[in-house]
Amino acid sequence: MDLARLAGVSADTINRARAALGLPEPHGRHARDRERLAAGTEHAVTFLRSCLSLHPVPASEVEERASRSGIGSRALEIARNVLKVRVERSGDGQGVCYYLPKPESLDDCQSTPRAPSIQVTVLVA
Repeated sequence: MDLARLAGVSADTINRARAALGLPEPHGRHARDRERLAAGTEHAVTFLRSCLSLHPVPASEVEERASRSGIGSRALEIARNVLKVRVERSGDGQGVCYYLPKPESLDDCQSTPRAPSIQVTVLVA
């Protein structure tokens, strides 16, 4: 039986307790599953950040694009939590939209992708 389920806590709580006690990571199938989930989540975070970097996008469109990119629903859900994606009903009939929260400080801006800036020079003859 799964230790987390037996103890009535999350698997994350068990892993933090193991780390705090200096116990080794479990090996085998579960460790491989966690590595795959971590890689899939990293890909999902990158995908979601780029998808929502310019404007809100309908949730159905994000989920469809994610599916076409090979991102599962669980990885997308974790990525939404990692990025603190906001979900809001659109007033223009698009249904539910996902959007990235505005940065609270200038430090947050450094991790947020920015649109490239273009410098225009006007020559007057």
